[in-house]
Amino acid sequence: DTYEKTNKSRYDEHETAISELHIQQQRDYQALKKAVNEISDSMKKLITKQDVISAINVGMVHNMIIDFTNPIIERNAVTYEELATLDSLYIPYSKLGGNGECKRRYEDVNKLTKITKERAIKKDKELETKRYKILQEA
Repeated sequence: DTYEKTNKSRYDEHETAISELHIQQQRDYQALKKAVNEISDSMKKLITKQDVISAINVGMVHNMIIDFTNPIIERNAVTYEELATLDSLYIPYSKLGGNGECKRRYEDVNKLTKITKERAIKKDKELETKRYKILQEA
């Protein structure tokens, strides 16, 4: 009879210990699941912020390329320095997903006649003089 009581007591202790261990494992699992979800949410927010920053950068560089190429296209000639600057703007822009108008301008500018910086300054002054005369006549 004592033997059975001792075994029953040990069995109950084991059952209790196993039950407590199971409860602790469930708590640990829930805490881990919560931490993983928080990290996942943080990563989604970070990715969203990076996407927004990339979109802003694409928009700003788009405007820079348009503004930069306007006088070159009007002049109908480009310097090697301007080509290098355009490359430094357009290549990263295209890698960020930019395309369309800037791609067309990039390709068009690369087809233009290459001239010296001095010749470009002279042509720009000539164009400015023409614009000024047109404004005076209007």
